[in-house]
Amino acid sequence: MAMPPYAYLAARRSAGHHVQVKLDKKMDVTEPAAKVGVHVTVERVFRGRRLRPGTRLRFEVPVYLDERAVPSGAARWISASRFLGVQYLEVFLDWRRGDWAIAASGAEYYVIDEPTDNPTVRRPRLITVWRARRRFRS
Repeated sequence: MAMPPYAYLAARRSAGHHVQVKLDKKMDVTEPAAKVGVHVTVERVFRGRRLRPGTRLRFEVPVYLDERAVPSGAARWISASRFLGVQYLEVFLDWRRGDWAIAASGAEYYVIDEPTDNPTVRRPRLITVWRARRRFRS
């Protein structure tokens, strides 16, 4: 089940880390729709204390070969053909059970052309999350 719109804003706001990364290694996409492991190097850090530029880490990105196989839910899925061309991501990460994970169950990542000095995606203010939640429930 997909999350309500305000939940994505809340997940972005509460994520422990906001970084831009360079994809060093992508695992092969072998299933119609699956979370694919990526090895990355942190290029820019906008929030979070555990990561520094140059830090290497691993997490999973939701990728599909067949759009019909994408399960419903919170994750933002990217086609395998587009994924193969991606070099950089801006991502909101959380540390969960000993692993890095994209915030909002895999939804809070964005393809970028190259690292930037400032975030391309802003962390929403608390009032923005609160107003979105209120509008959704009205």
